Amino acid sequence: LIYVPAFGFVSIYNMHIFPHHFTFFKFWGWVNNHHQDQLDIFMMSWVGIQLIIATAILFIYSYKLREDKSLGFQSLIIAIGLAIPTTGLIVFQFMLPVVFKTDAVPVTSYLITFLSISTVTALYKYKLFSLSELIDSELVLDELPVAVISITDTGAISYVNKYGIEFLALGDTDLQQKHLSGVLNYASNEYMASFTSAWSQVIQGGFVKNLESSLVISDQTYFVSVSASPLISNNNIEGALFCLRDITPLRKSIAQLQENEHSLAEAQRLSNMGSWEMDMLSRRMKLSDELCRIYDIPTGEEVTYDQLLQITHPDDLSLVCTSMLQQLGGNEVSEFTYRIILKNNYVKYLNARVQNHLDPETN
Repeated sequence: LIYVPAFGFVSIYNMHIFPHHFTFFKFWGWVNNHHQDQLDIFMMSWVGIQLIIATAILFIYSYKLREDKSLGFQSLIIAIGLAIPTTGLIVFQFMLPVVFKTDAVPVTSYLITFLSISTVTALYKYKLFSLSELIDSELVLDELPVAVISITDTGAISYVNKYGIEFLALGDTDLQQKHLSGVLNYASNEYMASFTSAWSQVIQGGFVKNLESSLVISDQTYFVSVSASPLISNNNIEGALFCLRDITPLRKSIAQLQENEHSLAEAQRLSNMGSWEMDMLSRRMKLSDELCRIYDIPTGEEVTYDQLLQITHPDDLSLVCTSMLQQLGGNEVSEFTYRIILKNNYVKYLNARVQNHLDPETN
């Protein structure tokens, strides 16, 4: 409504429907005085109002971005830069000839030159168009081994990267504006509830990091780690960005490790044989469940080497300490038998095999 009539004014001006009044100035050159015809005055008034409104919109936009110091400052600089020739045009080529009935002063072209220099300087100094902004973000996201999904505030999908389409087995389905609930198939209602809670948290401005969830994809169960953050534009939350990382191999490895530890613990229980590990620097020890039973120590309780020495039979202390010290010099296995004294002076005979393991990073 503001700009379209201006194109018609250009046509009217070029058709010479009304006479054009030019005055020659030695320094400025030929100047068109817009105060001899009512149609010309109307057109210049419209253009003046158009420029005032456009400039006001720029400053309003800059004000809305005030919370973002970098973007808001850049926007303000551009608004001021555009306001300079706008003010010059209105004052020197509209107000002077139309309102004050004097000759126009054609300074607009000089102010525009100043604006051009200022704009180039701002672009260079504040890097408004840096290399990172020129790179296609979709190309970068497609190379990530993570499913990236952007969602509007209504829950509609606005973007899924290439890996996400392949991982979620979405095929060539048109995902635009498709609701997220129609894409993700949760392994259980519990996982669906946790994901819904995460969505509510993010859409209110919160962040989610490493939330574990499980999805059924092509009749197979996958475990994923979910991170999410709000998408903010002009201080308004427009949606959310979700990143889903496949942790199924990690979960399988952990499950296999737990199974191996359980098998080892069961084997130690059946053979009445325990094991321990000790950090030589802190002298803290990690005892297996069976060794805790042998020493009559609560399972999982943290103990030190010195505490175990207090249980060792006094006549065997020298043997135990000497055998342990020998391990500091190499990786040979040391085997010895010693006694421990438990409650009620109950004595147990233990056979120990000790081997030193060096940390390759610290030796």
